[in-house]
Amino acid sequence: MDSPSEVVGRRYAGKSKKVTLPHEELEKLSIMTTAEAAAYLRLSYGRLAVLRSIGGGPVFIAQSSRKCLYRKADLDRWLDDRARVNNASVG
Repeated sequence: MDSPSEVVGRRYAGKSKKVTLPHEELEKLSIMTTAEAAAYLRLSYGRLAVLRSIGGGPVFIAQSSRKCLYRKADLDRWLDDRARVNNASVG
């Protein structure tokens, strides 16, 4: 994919969370911010934040009360756990 991955989420703390990086560059990162992880997963920033809050999202590292980080290996594992052959296996 040659076009940049772009994620635009809801406004948090007065800032729009937006990442514009080629997907190939995101794949090189071993640790990602929430915005970078959302772009890598092709989710919105807000959706990833909701998954983190309610559960069901990828494993994250709470670096502080305001900053979460994600390991690429954990993001890949989360994606692999959601791979399906058909919709009958969704549950």
